[in-house]
Amino acid sequence: PMKRPTGWIPNPQAMALVSRDVEFSGDPRLGAAVDPDTWLTPKYLLSQLGEFDLDPCATEKNRHWVAPRSFVRADDGLTAEWAGRVFMNPPFSNSVPWLQRHAEYGLGISLVPASVESRVWREFVWKKAKAVLLLHGRTRFCNHDGSSTQGRPLRSNTLIAWSDADAAVLQASGLAGVLLTLGVEWLIIFH
Repeated sequence: PMKRPTGWIPNPQAMALVSRDVEFSGDPRLGAAVDPDTWLTPKYLLSQLGEFDLDPCATEKNRHWVAPRSFVRADDGLTAEWAGRVFMNPPFSNSVPWLQRHAEYGLGISLVPASVESRVWREFVWKKAKAVLLLHGRTRFCNHDGSSTQGRPLRSNTLIAWSDADAAVLQASGLAGVLLTLGVEWLIIFH
């Protein structure tokens, strides 16, 4: 067993807030300071999910990585007008309002940490999702230049389908993981 320092309490949220910039050794044209909250979805995942119309959480350097229409941070994709099938990989340090918005919108797929016990999952995901694919292992994301990141998220990730059509896409995707569908009513017990 691993020995932890005395008084050490694991807190991923606090660890994520410690530093907003990290040194990046990828493409030198992109600069050295990269926001660690901005990791691109790997193409192998996207290629299994079909075409999307909108990415509300795009990066300035890769606006069209996911979809022909996108919003970057300056556009405020959270409050902008969404249209069509949406793929969303929100900032993991603040995914709650993004998940709420996608649940209310009801079309597309979200890629988020598998925080299945959290309030946002209880209030929005479990009540409105049509399917949840708990991805096998830890997702290796991409840097702005398309190269694979060195780090991996602290938690496993999940794909959430917000419509019946998107649930069918997850089921047909062939991605490794555990697929939970709304074919049978979710059993939700709150205390």
